[in-house]
Amino acid sequence: MKRLLIVDDNANFAFSLGVGLKRRNYCVDVAGDAYEAINRLEKDHYDALITDIRMPKLDGIGLARIAARLFPNITIILMSAYDFKEYEDKLKNKKAVQKIAKPFKLNQLTALIENTDVGEDEVKAE
Repeated sequence: MKRLLIVDDNANFAFSLGVGLKRRNYCVDVAGDAYEAINRLEKDHYDALITDIRMPKLDGIGLARIAARLFPNITIILMSAYDFKEYEDKLKNKKAVQKIAKPFKLNQLTALIENTDVGEDEVKAE
């Protein structure tokens, strides 16, 4: 069972996402900010870090940089309700970082976690 860490300052969104992923047989922890996430990453092993980009104090890109340096094998997925184009400069040198736009379908996220392709029909399905 893969262990995931969800990081989002919107507690309701993070909780709901965690419930959905637990129903798909993932072990899920939730952190409300990047510093809490760093503490959790240092204490436990995670297969994937799923973080919002826009957060107070330290944003998701900063968290992704730290996580990638400390845990080179972790899958990192950045979420944003905003256009990723405004972050392109910060993301240029980020290898192995995946992006997903909010709102998204749970199967789109699980495809990123599992490194599989989501078929076009699955993406468009309501």
